[in-house]
Amino acid sequence: WCKLMMTHEMTEMVRDMVVILHGTLHCNSCVRNFHSDRFGDYGHGFAHMPTTSIDRRHVIFGGEKALADAIRAVYRDYKPNLILVFPGCAMSLVQDDMERVCRQAEAELGIRVHYFPCAGYEDRPTGLIIEKVTQLWVDLMDPPKQVYEDRVNILGANREVYWPHVRHAECFDERPYPYPSDAEELGRLIEALGLKVHRVLLASGGDYHYVRTAPEAAINTVLCGTWAFPIAKLMQERFGTKLVY
Repeated sequence: WCKLMMTHEMTEMVRDMVVILHGTLHCNSCVRNFHSDRFGDYGHGFAHMPTTSIDRRHVIFGGEKALADAIRAVYRDYKPNLILVFPGCAMSLVQDDMERVCRQAEAELGIRVHYFPCAGYEDRPTGLIIEKVTQLWVDLMDPPKQVYEDRVNILGANREVYWPHVRHAECFDERPYPYPSDAEELGRLIEALGLKVHRVLLASGGDYHYVRTAPEAAINTVLCGTWAFPIAKLMQERFGTKLVY
């Protein structure tokens, strides 16, 4: 349950994004094993994470060039709209300037390239890790150009997929499982009030635009407080989004 594993758990449902691990192949295999073992039964996608595959040479001489090359290769092969760079413990300790590499890559490629510190040694208690890593979502959001008073975000859906288009009984054959999730039930109640569900975070799918436009909703509501409250607090501070608990 290291910080890297918890951070990657939140991101594997974003369709047009690729995560690059600036670290060892060992970190990559640990994350893959963690997700396939712990979260496969929740319907999460299998963790696919290109890596710089650093070794002893990079620990001594630095791995910034390897990271820049990896970012270019990922853009060439996948054409994502968003690239996230996560460090393993080794390159975080070495103090590679990953933020500078990401800024240069953004200017070169014309897409968002975002570095997020998540080395496993940085925080150990799981609760503290969750408070830190959920900030990533808010870092990816844009200040709203318009706020819609009838739209509501559902925060904290960390192990569920939101399927409103196949909510009704006659559509059960189209679902990956026959039972509605907590997120869907909360969404049903929101819609019964004459409001609209705007975004469902964390594990609802969507793309980079889906995440970055979350502050266009006037209200945040909570599904799982552990995962939701840190996001709601930051959104209230940065964008003025109200929290209804």
